[in-house]
Amino acid sequence: MTDVTGPEGLVVYQIGEVAERLGMSQRTIRHYDDLGIVKPSARTAGGFRLYTEADIRRFQLIRPFRSLGIGLDTALSVLQAMDALELGEDPTARLIVTETLELIATRRSELKRTLSESVDTQTVLQQALSRTSTV
Repeated sequence: MTDVTGPEGLVVYQIGEVAERLGMSQRTIRHYDDLGIVKPSARTAGGFRLYTEADIRRFQLIRPFRSLGIGLDTALSVLQAMDALELGEDPTARLIVTETLELIATRRSELKRTLSESVDTQTVLQQALSRTSTV
């Protein structure tokens, strides 16, 4: 952990530490910054990115989006909607979050079905191997 404090005295982490902690590449983290998806909370005098725990939670929130087939544009919209909801009631933000929840539920259901099918296939293949004799 970096012994650096950022805005409002919060502990901050350098990009390498964040990448290691999240299992993401530094390149991906920089890409998310460039797209405005997760911006660092601070920068050093030399321009190095510094991230807080809140920034790390934002990365963790959207990390599963890729494997669910949800694009970065949606990730950005969801994070912006969540920020808007924190500031107060926002019908558009509520709609974005609700639609994303429904999309995630649909994708999870599809993945569960695929996983179940793969287990069935694995069982059939294992049975085929067990019926054959090795010479």
